[in-house]
Amino acid sequence: MENSSSVVDDDDKQVFNTLINLLQKYVDRMEKRCRKADLLRMQHQLSMLESKTLTGTNTGNGNGNTCNSTCTGTPIISNDITIINKSSKLIRLAFETYKGTLNDETLCNVFKRFGVYVGELDLSKCAHFTIEAFIGSMLPLLPNLQSLKLQFCKQLNGDNLTALLQLAKESCSIRHLNIGHNQLISEATMLTARTIRLNPNLTSLCLTHSHISDADGVTLLHGIKDNDSLRSLDLSNNAIADLTMRALSELMERGSTLRELNLSTNRITNVGVIELGKGMATNSHIDCLILSNNCFQDDGGVGFVNILATDRSVRHLDMSGNDLGPATCAGFARALQVNSTLTSLNLSQTRIGIQGGLVLVQSLASNKSLQHLDLSMNQLDHTVGMAIGESLKSNHTIKTLSLRRNQLGDSAKAIGKALQVNSSLASLDLSGNQIERKGAKAIAYSLPLNKTLQELDLSCNMIGDDGGRLIGESLGANSTLYKLNLSSNLLGNESCRSISQSIVSALKGGANTNSNINTNSDIHNHSNSVNQHQDKQDTDELMSNLSISSRSLVKEQANYNSRRLARHNMLTSSTPNMDKFMPGKSTLSKLSHLLLDKNRIGDPGAVALAQVIANNSPIQVISLMSNMIGEFGGQSLGDALKYNTNLCELNLDSNRIGPIGAQAISNALKVNNTLTHLGLSGNHIKDQGSQEIIKALDCNTSLKSIYVTHNDMSEGVRAVVEAIPQFTEA
Repeated sequence: MENSSSVVDDDDKQVFNTLINLLQKYVDRMEKRCRKADLLRMQHQLSMLESKTLTGTNTGNGNGNTCNSTCTGTPIISNDITIINKSSKLIRLAFETYKGTLNDETLCNVFKRFGVYVGELDLSKCAHFTIEAFIGSMLPLLPNLQSLKLQFCKQLNGDNLTALLQLAKESCSIRHLNIGHNQLISEATMLTARTIRLNPNLTSLCLTHSHISDADGVTLLHGIKDNDSLRSLDLSNNAIADLTMRALSELMERGSTLRELNLSTNRITNVGVIELGKGMATNSHIDCLILSNNCFQDDGGVGFVNILATDRSVRHLDMSGNDLGPATCAGFARALQVNSTLTSLNLSQTRIGIQGGLVLVQSLASNKSLQHLDLSMNQLDHTVGMAIGESLKSNHTIKTLSLRRNQLGDSAKAIGKALQVNSSLASLDLSGNQIERKGAKAIAYSLPLNKTLQELDLSCNMIGDDGGRLIGESLGANSTLYKLNLSSNLLGNESCRSISQSIVSALKGGANTNSNINTNSDIHNHSNSVNQHQDKQDTDELMSNLSISSRSLVKEQANYNSRRLARHNMLTSSTPNMDKFMPGKSTLSKLSHLLLDKNRIGDPGAVALAQVIANNSPIQVISLMSNMIGEFGGQSLGDALKYNTNLCELNLDSNRIGPIGAQAISNALKVNNTLTHLGLSGNHIKDQGSQEIIKALDCNTSLKSIYVTHNDMSEGVRAVVEAIPQFTEA
């Protein structure tokens, strides 16, 4: 990624200089009225803006690589300013940081200076400006404004809602309007008493959480009927019901241009959903429809799903959280035989039961269009799991399959066998299914053969340390997985050692040298000796930089690695399907997210994972929350961070690293320029550890958020911690 300073030309520098000068004057003027934390945040962001954008300072990691926005592709100048279009010099402004002090005068002054550059504006939670002044005085200063967000603005209500929706000036450039999470409607300001005429230029309107009643919904839709450009409408989390659905059906019959419609969490019954179906069957361009968490049941579901046999527009359908049943699933099964448009279907938590699950899953064998299916929380048992396994063997279209919180149990074996031959599945969620060790073993057996799986969630399955070890060993023979979640599985240090050895061996190419073990023992023995020698050198280098108290654990890990290589455990006879793994191919090249929360890896497990970090693996996110990691483990992880230039997020919340572990991490923060998010809440780091972290942040240029609450700090230290710009509430 290029440095953020390189994307700002001379004209941009002048604009941003103006912004800095103006906001600095504002900081000085409002100093007495701002909390200390707000003032420090503002000053820190301004200094970061000056150093990163105007002076061209390299914020890289020392290797010529920029660490700013490591995990995203958007050039971020500060938390409040983002470049959204370099060619037209448009920026996004988000003023939540200054939500307590921005008023009409300040906003007008800001927009007079550089309003022409504002393409997106977020004034959410800013409660001290008026909507009337914004519409009358500020909008004319924003000729290129395309997106406006006003969530959680207490001054926005039914009295000024009409004016905001109309934005009567034909020259208004706003295309996307988000005014959700506001109490727009009350008994004193009913939309039914008003004539709504929606701005004809709007293409997207969000009114989620706006207290809109059924009658208000009807009035709003009448105002939309003359709009030929609206493509997206979000009315979720309101109180609309069947009357609004009838009005919506009439709107569709007249040729509505809506493409995306979100009606989740309302009061739509069987009558309403059938009315909606009639309108869609007559004339509809709806591409994405969300009907989750409403009040319709199996009868309504059957009536609605019949449109899928004739409708050729809906590609994404979400009916989760409704009391559907087997009859609706039977309707979906019939529709999937003839419908070639639907690509995403969410039926999670719909009480379809075993019978409904079987009918639907069996239809997947012949369907060639559905790519994303969610059947979570439906009490599906092992018979449905067996059917899923059979369908996955012949279905090569499904890319995402979520089966979390069912009761699949032993059927994980069938799913594991299907993964060996399936060539399409990219994401599989089996969390909360009690697959235990046997299920983990079946999944482990499939990983060397599977070439498409990218995300795997096996959390909350009681696979134990032995099951985790099997998964870890098979990771070394898989080259596609980039996200692995093994949280809440009673894993111990053996699982971490296995995972660590797979990753470290893959980084060194050790996995490939072991593939010829049965054909040439001399070559194998020589490879092992070379690998062991290299491991020793790397361990010695790490040992020289570790504190004395951690060295015994590192030695234990090194001895364990050597024993495993000597016994040919790593990627050889104990690894299933290893004969199918082709020598010379990259292993584990894409693993970037490793989630091991709520296990019991302890200090030995943390030391094992510290080797992964110290060897600069491509992993960007590691989460080890609630793992009984103590001071030694915290020290090892902190010392390893000094040598890592890839890790962006490390979560150590709810452990026991104490002041000693915090000291090691603070030392790492002084030299590490890639870590952006750090979780240290609930670690008993006390005043000593907290103060060391605060000192380290003075030298750190990459960290954006840090969680350090619940750490036995005194009142004075807590106040200082809460004032640092990176502080984030847990």
